Amino acid sequence: MQYADTFPIDNCRKIIRNSVQTQTKNKPGTAPTIARFKLIKKLGSGTQGTVFLARDPDLDRQVAVKLLRTDPLQGDIEALLAEAQTLSRLQHSNILPIYETGQFRKQPYLVLEYIDGFSLQQLLERRGALPVATAVILMSQILAGVAHAHERNIVHRDLTPANILINRNSLPKVSDFGLSRAPQDATPGGVPLAGTLRYMSPEHFSNQPVGPWSDVFALGLIFYEMLTGTHAIDSDTEFSAIYKITHAHIDPPSAARPDLPDVLDKIVCTALSKNRADRYADAMAMKTALDNYRVPRPAEGDNGPDEKSTHSTVKFLLRRMSHKKEFSVLSQHIGDVRKLTAEGGKTAVQRLSNIVLKDVTLTRKLLMVANSAYYGQRKITNVSRAIVLLGMKQVRLCLTSLMVGSQFKDASDELKHNLLNSFASGIIARESARLTGYKSNEDLFICAMFHGLGETLTLYYFPDEYAAIMELMKKQGVDKFAATRRILGIAFHELGVGTGRAWQFPESLIEAMHPLSRGVVDKAESANEMLQRYAAFANEVVTILTTTNAEKVAEHCAALTSRMENNFRMSPQQLDEIIENSQDLITKYARLIEVNVHSSPLLTYLDKDTEDAQAEPA
Repeated sequence: MQYADTFPIDNCRKIIRNSVQTQTKNKPGTAPTIARFKLIKKLGSGTQGTVFLARDPDLDRQVAVKLLRTDPLQGDIEALLAEAQTLSRLQHSNILPIYETGQFRKQPYLVLEYIDGFSLQQLLERRGALPVATAVILMSQILAGVAHAHERNIVHRDLTPANILINRNSLPKVSDFGLSRAPQDATPGGVPLAGTLRYMSPEHFSNQPVGPWSDVFALGLIFYEMLTGTHAIDSDTEFSAIYKITHAHIDPPSAARPDLPDVLDKIVCTALSKNRADRYADAMAMKTALDNYRVPRPAEGDNGPDEKSTHSTVKFLLRRMSHKKEFSVLSQHIGDVRKLTAEGGKTAVQRLSNIVLKDVTLTRKLLMVANSAYYGQRKITNVSRAIVLLGMKQVRLCLTSLMVGSQFKDASDELKHNLLNSFASGIIARESARLTGYKSNEDLFICAMFHGLGETLTLYYFPDEYAAIMELMKKQGVDKFAATRRILGIAFHELGVGTGRAWQFPESLIEAMHPLSRGVVDKAESANEMLQRYAAFANEVVTILTTTNAEKVAEHCAALTSRMENNFRMSPQQLDEIIENSQDLITKYARLIEVNVHSSPLLTYLDKDTEDAQAEPA
């Protein structure tokens, strides 16, 4: 089923008249119906029939009604409906549900969930090859749906990108199980061809039974297309296509996209083996192989982060991090820091100091952060002194952040700007707390720095996905939350929270990663919630400064301070003062991480703000 084309309601009558054996009796001017369902428009058509968007008057909801074609290939209508009723018992989040079945003027129909989205085919036609993380996560979900059917002895038999629908939450749903049947009913070589030629398996053209392994072949072809943007079976004639499916060697996807890892080549090539015995036995076996790539079991003695989060994108992120050459050193250092900060005492302080002093850049950054947290109170020049003053909990968080940042040796300008913005958020949060009389400003400085961890990690580890998110926001006006959910299947803050839990961050820091609610923000009911309010507020300030036209900054900042009135009161003039007082430290940190001053939106705004202030008459 594909929702590629839509047709006006007047055309629905003609389609129905051509589809059913008896003309409809709808009165002129009234909406055509199939049974009780009032048709709105045609959504599309395929080998099985025509699909309409309709309204169910009994339940007052929109549905998709599929009017099935009947011909000798499909056999008895009663048998077809009985099979559809069997399929309606498939209940899985990645399978398009069948609500009910029936006959309309001796023509069978299915009532399905209406997906207000697009098909995988439309996505591939629009974007071509998908980012690796997007393709892997999407295919894992597709495999989960097909595996659910295989476990119940049901084979799809016509898997194509056109009948994989993706809803507005980026959740894929496999549709069109109408050609499916139990494996024992598929007679070897005796069943006429049913399905889409380009995605058929070798068994379709030989005296071999069609079963779950045949769906695996189709899934391999689909995965190949998702990874490369091209068809694995591309031919001008049917005979040539059949020959390629049954005999010709199919190159691994890396031949078309060299950056793909070997393990994905292996998964696709195994699924596309000509001999079914060499293929994955079913969708669950293929999903297991793919998930082992996404979330491998940690090696014995591995000091990497604990994977407590269950979200697939978080696991994929942790998996990708483990493949960076710097990660083994990073994970060892994070493990050492975690252990030493738990021990406490003078010995632990000295050993922590030794870890920091081995890296000149890390030393400078720690002292910079310590002086920023205690700005205006004292000057800290000694690493041990910085550790004592910050406290073990803050040192653990701070060093973890700085160590993660130390991986970005060849960071892009965009990533450096992101790191600078995180630091600026910490400064603004601390200054906001000082001005409004909130005492935990040192804790707050770290919390605000970590607020955007999910976006920082995405920018570094998923650059293609990050670019797609930014494009979606810019060209389609989609907000950041929806755009991130659509591309990654998870919001930035959810990715940060999941990673923070894997790294055993304290709950106060994890709570601080959540964004502000829309509208006037509810009063904080706990210390952790208050930290979150300040941290999220500071990050929104930086977002305004870096993404809003200069003429609109004051207006947006005033609206933001107004939303915070239940938690703290701050005038727009006071916020201007905070931003101005923060400029010196932000500029120094920019030099420390080698940010190009002229390319930074934040520094550009701050420099302009300074120039404007100097230009004002006394």
